[in-house]
Parts: sequence; C-alpha cells; structure tokens
Amino acid sequence: MRAVGDLLIRERGSGVDMLEGDRDRWVRSSDGIFRPEKPRHPNLEWFRYKDRSDHLPTFAPLVEAIRADPILNPQLEAMIGAGGGATRFDVDRLVLVMLRALIDTDRAALEFREDRFKSRWEAIARDLYANTLNGVTVVLLPGLTVPGGLPVDLAPSFEITTLTDSEVTRSVDSGLLVPWLTPLIRDSEAGAVRHTRRLPKEINATLDLSIDEGTFGQRPLLSTYLLADDVLLVFRLLRAGRLRSPGVIQYIDSWLLEGNINFYHRATRSSDRGEFALAASDIHELRAVWTALTSSPRQAKRFVAASARRFNMASDRYSIEDSLVDLMIASESLFLSDAAAPADRGELGFRLAQRAALFVDWSEYSRREIFDLVTTAYRLRNTIVHGGRLGGKEVQLPRQGAVSISVFRDAVEELMRRAIRKALNEVATVRNFGDREYWLARLFPSATPLT
Repeated sequence: MRAVGDLLIRERGSGVDMLEGDRDRWVRSSDGIFRPEKPRHPNLEWFRYKDRSDHLPTFAPLVEAIRADPILNPQLEAMIGAGGGATRFDVDRLVLVMLRALIDTDRAALEFREDRFKSRWEAIARDLYANTLNGVTVVLLPGLTVPGGLPVDLAPSFEITTLTDSEVTRSVDSGLLVPWLTPLIRDSEAGAVRHTRRLPKEINATLDLSIDEGTFGQRPLLSTYLLADDVLLVFRLLRAGRLRSPGVIQYIDSWLLEGNINFYHRATRSSDRGEFALAASDIHELRAVWTALTSSPRQAKRFVAASARRFNMASDRYSIEDSLVDLMIASESLFLSDAAAPADRGELGFRLAQRAALFVDWSEYSRREIFDLVTTAYRLRNTIVHGGRLGGKEVQLPRQGAVSISVFRDAVEELMRRAIRKALNEVATVRNFGDREYWLARLFPSATPLT
C-alpha cells in the first residue's frame, strides 16, 4: 500500500477530490435529532492506475502470500457471503478497500501512515479470517420511548435501542422511515429493537430458498420479517398503547458485504407513527413476557400461539370491525381449543363467555360482567362475519352503559391481553391446560382437580 500511495502521489499529486454524493446521509446531532447531509466521497479514479499498480514489484508477492494462506486462498476469486447476500473477493477489491487507509479526510490528501494502515488492516483481516459474520436485523418502532439510557437488553442478542446514523439512512432510502413535515427525524421516531447474531461465512454457497418460519424469537434468515410480529406482541401484551412497526431492515455488519441490505415492508403505512412510552419498571416485565413466549411448553400449546398471533394482528387492522373479529378469533383459539369434534361444538358462544368469565382476572369487572362482555362481543363478531355492518351503533359495556364500537373493542383487547398473559403462566405450570378436563376443573373445582 505504501508503493500504491507513492504511485498515486507521483501520478496525480497528493490532493484528493471530494465528490458530493447523490443521496442524503442522515446524521444525529447533539440535540438528538437526525438531519440529512450530502456525503462527500474521495475520488481517486483508481481504474486509471490499476494496470500500473498490478506491475508494482510488491504486487506479485502479495498475491503469492494470499494464495499460500490456507484460510485466504479458498476465498480468493470466490463469492463470499452470509445471510443470503454475497460479493466477489479478489486482490483488486482488497487493494481498493485498503486505499481508504491512505486518505487523510481532514486534509483531503494522500498520505501513507503506518498506524492508519495497521488499524485498517486489522479491521479487514478480522472478517477475512473469521468463520462467522455479524448479521443484524432491526425492527423499526417509531414512537417507542424508554426512560434512561439506551440500549436496554430485552433478551439475549436483542436490545431496545435507537437507530444508528447508517440505519436511519438505510431506513429512509428503503422507504420504511419517512420524515414528517420537515426534513428532520427525532429520537422518538428512531426507536427500534435490534437483533444481532453470528452467521456462518459462506464461500460459493447456494442459497437455501426453503421456507421455514422457525419459532418465536428464533426466525430463519428468510423469515426474519416475522421478528417484527414477535417484538410487537411482547410490547402489546405488556399493556395497551399505540405501537406500530413499518418494517424490518437486515444487513451484514462487515465490509465484505458493504451495501448489501434487505428490507421488508409490513402491511402498514410507513408514516403511521406509534406512541408507546415505557416506564423503567416495564423492562423486567417485558423480559418476563419474552421468556414466557419462548418457553418450550408454550411452543407445544399451539392454540396459545394462535391466540397470541390473532391478538397481535388485531392491533394492525385499520378497520375496527376487522380488529374486533381478530380479537374474537383469538378468544376462540384460547378458550375453545378442545372444540374440535362436532360433538363439542354446541353452544360455542355460551361456552366461550363462560370460560372467559371463569378464567380472566380483572378487578374492574365481576365474573358475570366479563360473561356479558364476551357474549356481546361474540354477537357482534357473528354480525360482522355474516355480512352485517355495525356502522356507528353503540353497544352496552358493563359499568359504562352505551359506548362506541371503538371503546368496546378496546375493552375486548384488554380482556384478551389479560387472558393471554395468564395463559402463558398456566402453560408453564398446568399440564392439561386447555383440555376439556381443565375447563371442567374450573367449573367444578372441588370435583375435578387441575393437573
């Protein structure tokens, strides 16, 4: 690199032309606000001098050293990748990447410095000699605020955080994050959960396109978009609130795949900001909910997972009627999981309301009031799915009288939030949770013990 630097300085001088980029780069200021700026890139016109640098006396020994290295040799002139993306690695690319070590950006000048070269090479060699690379998946959560300093650990390899400058830039470029009226992005709009894991570095590998959704919090590469649903569910089970995610970005944090990025748009407007403020005391509870959702017993009870999924979907619906139907499907999954045989399907609405009343603990409502609430919700669900319209009609909510459909829907959501949270605890302690005998034990506690 010293020889290449001498060649460039001799041929074109030590000055470096800094060209303005076409696309904005977003940078966070000291006030916590991200602002766009035009990046400036050095223009060395390397292609003009490539042939001459290839004939430098030190070039051939460099190639020989790489070919003699048992780790580097298989990577030379191969497609190197991780997580589905791949780029070609050869000596020219290595030299091109190392050229940055010659540039003093403060003075816009070429200058070989041993310390700068060593620092650059250590960073490059780290990924060349590694068997794995950092794969990063970021779930955007605009409107999420957390007291105190960030990041905060949510689970192993998951952290509640703020987007970095490069992540904001990638999110804006992909259309996932749209600045509001002015070209500014506040800290509160850059909330996120970041998942970092080590991925195998692959050489000339064939991409596996088989679809496997994995399990909660453990999503294969082609299904990492489901992490948005996983993350949203944890927060939404904590308490009511308006939390949205426009989507997910995924990249490999390595110069080897610099510029490779995948993004996934969820079925929501990117400009639809949430508003969800966590308290310091919420963090412990969030971790507990995450642990419960990833536990083996919960994974075995698929009806609990189905109920949680429908509960989550309800919060993303634009239509209040669709949201109410999803919530009632969630309740049927949870409370009627044993009603598979035709003989068990009689009086489903009554059985659903009865079991919800026996199960859900809610100090604001009595068991009878919970029964009435679910009975009304089930009647509204039937009206909607059979083609009826609720329109602007009001419905009766226990202790509040006539309320709007929106207020009633919120009450059903809170009911299901409490039900699913309790179900997650029951799954871990009661072997026959959800079976017919379990519900009989709830109905006749002295005659049929829980197991």
